[in-house]
Amino acid sequence: PVIDRDTAATPAERQELMRKALTCDTFLMSSNAISEDGQPVNIDGNGNRVAAMFGGPKKVVLVVGKNKLAANLESGMARVKAVACSKNAQRFGLDTPCAITGKCVDCHHAQRICSVTTIIEQRPRLLDELHIVLVDEELGY
Repeated sequence: PVIDRDTAATPAERQELMRKALTCDTFLMSSNAISEDGQPVNIDGNGNRVAAMFGGPKKVVLVVGKNKLAANLESGMARVKAVACSKNAQRFGLDTPCAITGKCVDCHHAQRICSVTTIIEQRPRLLDELHIVLVDEELGY
């Protein structure tokens, strides 16, 4: 069965689905950026999405659009801060400075969604498989 947090009827149920997803067989997600040498860069508010990349499911599949490719780790981090964080804050209807201005100011707002940053340098040992699927289209932000 598919575990989709967006099907939850209540915040408590949503949180439970996020926890349950950590024990699924295959976790499908995207990445905020990926360096040309294959290092996924992600920033997450709750940590559930990034935790799944290295400590839960047996297999993780990252589907990444060409707009998320970065020349190196530094430009990947810059892309995440300049594009992904503010767009996601806007998508969630938050009142953070980046949602309002479209630019990261490294705030400490109560609604901040940039709480956990991960960089995967090689397949974590708890994962049986980590697949990165690059798509020649712009997908997400």
